[in-house]
Amino acid sequence: MYLKNISLLLQNLRMMLHQAYVDEIIPKNPTLGVKRLPQGMTDADPFTIEEYEEIIAGCRRYFPLYVNYVICGFWTGWRPNEAGALKWNRVDFRQGKILIREGRVLRQVGTPKSSGSLRDIDILAPVQEALMTQKPISYMAGNYVFLDAKQRPIDQELFHQKIWEPLLKRLTLLEYQ
Repeated sequence: MYLKNISLLLQNLRMMLHQAYVDEIIPKNPTLGVKRLPQGMTDADPFTIEEYEEIIAGCRRYFPLYVNYVICGFWTGWRPNEAGALKWNRVDFRQGKILIREGRVLRQVGTPKSSGSLRDIDILAPVQEALMTQKPISYMAGNYVFLDAKQRPIDQELFHQKIWEPLLKRLTLLEYQ
């Protein structure tokens, strides 16, 4: 019971500090560096093809600035911090590869902790189409592929709070988050 109480307290603290970060009351969420207590494995529950299509259509309708980001995320399987750090010079259309060499955490870009995270992702047709659609939006604005409404690299926490959760809620898919 003691471990469960600590986990619940940490969860509440994380949520409060996350909200303070999202509301821009604090410059960063200090609990991101605090490791979670060990928990049992959970089964993956991926989206169905129908849900995937519903999410893309909903994103086009409600959050069109982020549709290419979501499409690429679905088709590449990259981590959100990798997408947030992706720069145009790491997209090789000739070789059909996206070079994952950095991650972006707490608005700081850095190399991954493990060398296994450094990898090349094949550019599949839907990703190619999304990136070609994205290029006129962000290529001339700077290095980063995916930008928010303020022309800054997409922040994964803000995206989750302000775009992803509201989108899934509108589509009645919130249980996935």
